[in-house]
Amino acid sequence: MARYSYKAVNASGHVVEGIKSASSRDSLFDSLKQDGFLPISAEEAKAGLSAGGNLSLSFGKSGLKPADIVVFTRDIATLLDTGLSLDRALTLIAKLNHKPLLQAMTQRILARVQKGLSFAEALQAEGDIFPGQYIGLVKAGETSGKLDGILVKLASHMEKSQELRERVNTALQYPVLVICVAMVTLMILMTVVIPQFQPIFEEAGNQLPLVTRGVIGLSVFLQNYWWAIPLSIGGLILCFVLDYNRPEGKKRWHGVALRMPILGNLLRRADTARFCRVLGTLLTNGLSALDAFDLSLQTVSNQTLHEAIGKVRKQLERGEGFSAPLRETCALPELASHLIGVGEESGNLQRMLLKIAEIFEGEVRRDLEQRIKMLVPVITIFLGVLVAVIIGSILSAILSVYNLPI
Repeated sequence: MARYSYKAVNASGHVVEGIKSASSRDSLFDSLKQDGFLPISAEEAKAGLSAGGNLSLSFGKSGLKPADIVVFTRDIATLLDTGLSLDRALTLIAKLNHKPLLQAMTQRILARVQKGLSFAEALQAEGDIFPGQYIGLVKAGETSGKLDGILVKLASHMEKSQELRERVNTALQYPVLVICVAMVTLMILMTVVIPQFQPIFEEAGNQLPLVTRGVIGLSVFLQNYWWAIPLSIGGLILCFVLDYNRPEGKKRWHGVALRMPILGNLLRRADTARFCRVLGTLLTNGLSALDAFDLSLQTVSNQTLHEAIGKVRKQLERGEGFSAPLRETCALPELASHLIGVGEESGNLQRMLLKIAEIFEGEVRRDLEQRIKMLVPVITIFLGVLVAVIIGSILSAILSVYNLPI
């Protein structure tokens, strides 16, 4: 099965775009016609996982936001939990939702379900809007007859992830504002204020302190070559992006990030939490170990960890457990590997995986909040010291020019 990026005309006469799996271009067109679309064009999509590879979805060109999918998932879960059928729940959501994009998506999914497709198949037809592990969880819920429960857990997990992202973004606004204001202030200080003292120092002809000479030299550079700084930063960012978009470059940078003292530990714990959360949920709802492992592996966003954990599959095919192979890879934190072993020995692997996810999700959340809280005082102290050095160097030079004691 290949994935195709297509353009088609819907029943309302509007051109829509999407991504869908099909055995051939002709079968794709047949499938689109059955769904009520008039195909225009189709090209084979490039393979590859989204950068995140987790439940914080990648929406491509759909125009939908993560919060929209969270709302959709929560609404479906709530309505199914009240005893409504799937098509009735989708009909209500399509009628009551006032966001055009989300309403149109719900109507497309409803049309597919009414034509006999399963909910998982209807979601999969939306292309990259719903990642593989989302569809896998829905499929597991349909197979086990616990779709409402699966969707409730999925919505709760997505809401927590969304809440954490919003809290991080909100917490970062003030530090970013402080940095921007400080950079503008320093730029004015170096290009407007410091140059006013240069004639005084030149007329005096005295040997200036080393720090003062450095500050004045930097001031002269910024006056004449200020454009080199944004140009250099832009060039470095461009080089990084180009290298990161190459498979070997992405793997290299992911390895570098994993080796960083603070960031590496944070990334490892975040991937561990996602992997264990999805694996535990899938196993609880009756998926085989191999299928659950394959879907859970998609949540591991770091390429280095992804490859290391992926090697465990061979042992699983031979009927071995999770704990020993995972411990050999050293990909997961030692605590996680140990608890997985305890879960296998006690026969409560599913519950233990979910417990591990809770532990590391809590650690990541607390660690992020603590690091962000530390940003403001650290930035303030650093900028205060920097300004003090600049002003102090000028004052010491003025005092030396007029032979005044410091």
